[in-house]
Formats: sequence, C-alpha cells, structure tokens
Amino acid sequence: MTEYNIGDRLLIDDEFCTIRYIGSLEVWPTERAFGVEWDNSSRGKHSGTFKGHTYFQTETLGAGSFLKASKVKKAVRSSFFEAIKNTYGDSQDDTITTQFSSKIVEFVGFGDLNERNSKTQHLETLSLRRKNIATVRWLNQEHKDPYPIFTHLRTLDLSYNLFNDFGDVINVLDSMPILANLTLDGNMFSFPSTNVSPHNKYNNIRCISLVNCHLNAQTLNLILQHFPRLTTLDISENYITEKCLETLELPKSLKTLSLRSSSLEHIPLKILTTSIEELDISYNNITSMSAKDYAGNNNLNVCALDISHNSINSWDVLDSINDIFRKLKILRVNSNTILGDDASEETVANGSSTFYATMARFSDLRVLNGSILTAELQEEAELFFVSEIKKGNTTLTVHSERWEYYKETYNIDQIAHTEIRNDFDAELGGALEVLHLTVYQKETDIATEIYVQPHETVRYMKGLIGKQMGLDVLSMTLSYSPSGSKGSIEMIKRDFSPISDLALECGSAIYVTDC
Repeated sequence: MTEYNIGDRLLIDDEFCTIRYIGSLEVWPTERAFGVEWDNSSRGKHSGTFKGHTYFQTETLGAGSFLKASKVKKAVRSSFFEAIKNTYGDSQDDTITTQFSSKIVEFVGFGDLNERNSKTQHLETLSLRRKNIATVRWLNQEHKDPYPIFTHLRTLDLSYNLFNDFGDVINVLDSMPILANLTLDGNMFSFPSTNVSPHNKYNNIRCISLVNCHLNAQTLNLILQHFPRLTTLDISENYITEKCLETLELPKSLKTLSLRSSSLEHIPLKILTTSIEELDISYNNITSMSAKDYAGNNNLNVCALDISHNSINSWDVLDSINDIFRKLKILRVNSNTILGDDASEETVANGSSTFYATMARFSDLRVLNGSILTAELQEEAELFFVSEIKKGNTTLTVHSERWEYYKETYNIDQIAHTEIRNDFDAELGGALEVLHLTVYQKETDIATEIYVQPHETVRYMKGLIGKQMGLDVLSMTLSYSPSGSKGSIEMIKRDFSPISDLALECGSAIYVTDC
C-alpha cells in the first residue's frame, strides 16, 4: 500500500479530501484508520471527534470522517509525468491527436528518451485536468527516465488534481521555459513548500487561475512572488475578505483580476493599482464602496467591471461608480437588489425602465449587461431618464458628474438628492419574487428577518444574516425545516448553490448556529 502522510490529498468515490489523521481507531482494532476532511462538507460525519475523543480538527465544521485503510488503498494517485504517459501514450505510440475547442492538438508517445524529447518540444497545449496527480516525481521507483523538456509548451491545465506541495508545481514549471498560461484550480497548497526558493521567478507566465484553492492572503503572496509579470489572475471562490486584500501584494503588471464568489461587501478600491483594466467582483455581497478607500484617486484604468449578482440597493452607488471609474466602457450590474434581473435591453420592449435608468447614469459606456449601446439608444435613455427625474420617480446624486451633465444639457435647475419614492420601490419589487424569512440564532434566541430572491446564493443569504446578527460568515452553519416536511430539520451545506434549490417559502424559518 502507498505510504501516506498527514496533508496528502485523495480522491475517494469522486470526492476530494485531505488526510488529517493516520492511526488506530477503537472500532477497527485490526486495521489502520485514516481521518479525512472532505472538500464537500456534506460527506462528513463529524469534525474529528469520535466517541468523545478528538483525533483531529477539521477546518470546516462537520466535514470529517474516518476511512479504513482498505478503502484508502483503492484511491488512485499519479505523478505528473506518469499522467502524461498514461493519458497520451506509451512507448508503442507514435502520436495521439485530440481536440481542444476547434483546434486539433497533437500529443506524442514516450518511448525512446531522445525521440521523446525531440517530439515533446512541439507541444503547445497540455491538459491534465482531474488526473489524480499528487507529485511531480515518478511514483514508480523503478522508473529511471529523466523528465522531458517542453520547450514550446505555452498552456498547461493542472486543475482539480491532488497537489498539496507548491514545490511540485515549481518543479513542473522548470521543464517549461516559455509557459505563459497556468491553471491550478481545485488544488490545495500547504506552506512552507519543500525545495522552493523565493528567488525562483517565472517571468514568462502571464495568466494564472487559482479558483477554489482555499487560499488566504499569506499563501497567495507566497505563490505570487514567483510570477512578477502576471497580467491575468483569477482567485475566485477563495473566501477572500477585505481584510485579506489589505495584505495582498499584487504584481504591478496585472491587468485582469477576478474575485468572483468571495466574501466582499465593498468594491475593493484599495487593490486597484493603476495597471488593472478588467475587474470581476460578481457573486459577492457588495452593497457600497468606501469613500475613504478612494481618496480622490483619478488614475484608475478599469475599463471593464462585472459587479453583477451583488447586493447594491442604492442608485447612489452606481453614480459613484461612474464618477470613480472614469474610463469604464463595459459594465455588468444585473441581479443586484435595486435592479433584480430586469436591467437588460431585451426587457425594454416589455416596458422595463431599469435598463434605461441604469444606462443613463453612465457617461461613456459601450456595453451594458452584454448589450451593445448605440448613440441612438443612449439618447433615448437620457430623454427617458430626464422625464423620470421630473416626475420624481428616480433621483440622481447631487454634484455627481452626471448631475452636472443633465443640469447643463437638459436645463434641469435642481435635482433633489432623496431616496427613490416608496411607490417606485414597490413597483420594482412587485415584479420580483422575494422570500420573506425569519432567522433564529439558537444560542441566544435572537430573531431577525431577511428578504432574499430565489436566484441568489446560500452564501449571499449567509452574508445578510451575518451582517444583521454580527456573525462571521465562515463560522456559521444554517439549517431549516423544508416546506411540507412536518417539522424535520435539514442542514444547508452548499454555499454557492441557489436558494431556489431549498424547499423554502415565505414565512420559512432559518436556524443559525455560530461555531
């Protein structure tokens, strides 16, 4: 049986887990036990405590369980170079062709060493997604072949494998002198890594994806120090907070940054260096931006912003976005509290005013929520918007850039800075399905009420609850009684699934436990 260590990653029954304990367990006196923490916490049975004894501690509540050695023995693990050989050919193969998108890519066999090195230099794209790769070295100790050199490889996908030591990734990169694009999604790295010097720099790598790697600012900084010339970075689904971003050191060359499905409540102006041109902060819990973070910085170069699927509930925030992001050309802002799903060009024909009201607030947009904006459409939106202002159906922030524009262009002498009228709110809200839920905190019996829409995520709902009850989103667990279940209670486990997946209705109760 393969020797395992604490921290090793496994794939059992198509589910990823991390070994947290290796040793004996009273109920299995004749077989070694492995305590694991599942990435999918719903697979867990406890947090490392069994029959009153704590064997290990999980990072996520309830994500742990024990496995027999016979079960672990069935787990398949491979090395980077064994995966290449097993996937793309052996010594009997000359070439194997496969297709990525519309491009035919040729992969070669690995027979004679000299012939192999000659052929691998022609590879430009290599995908080893979900190949159970745990290390770079040959796991078969009898295999003595040196590693091939990929002299022309430019794109490498190692997502959802079993890496836990970033040193192995560094060793892989050493065989790829011109690699430009690297995908490492779904791997979980522990630090310090073995045989890794901060002086290892890979200047050719420009694009890295580290989605769902359970990273914090410290581990991110340790990784990013090796890639000083990055232009594109995707660190979505890593539970990154504003506090984490305060210590994050981004490369000065960075132009595209993705922070989808993180834990953001404000637009992160502090990290927007003058080089960043595209920012994706969709699927967070953003309600506003902090004026103190902006501090009059007029040098922001962001021209494409995705802030869809957040919690913006005031038109003032959109007015501020226009004032701060002076070079903005492309914007996604649909599925926010104040807009719902109604801010698209297609809804204009059905009498929707939200698309026009959104477009008219921006000075120089070219694309809004995927719709190309023509000069005629912009003019129509402005006329509609002025009409709505005069009727008192909407507002515009006084002394904003657009306030000055409409005052000059359309001779509007005074625009009151007030909240949108309640009847307009009611008209907008009435078109959207909204769930009115009551939330109870088990430890204190404190109750509060929240309003959510079915398309929003469980993580978004947690953010609302955390804000109202002063609880940490990462430490709370939720449960509820499904409609029609006659009182049974079920845990809510998948943070990024839509609320519509749950059997909730208006009046349903949510129970929160602070762990």
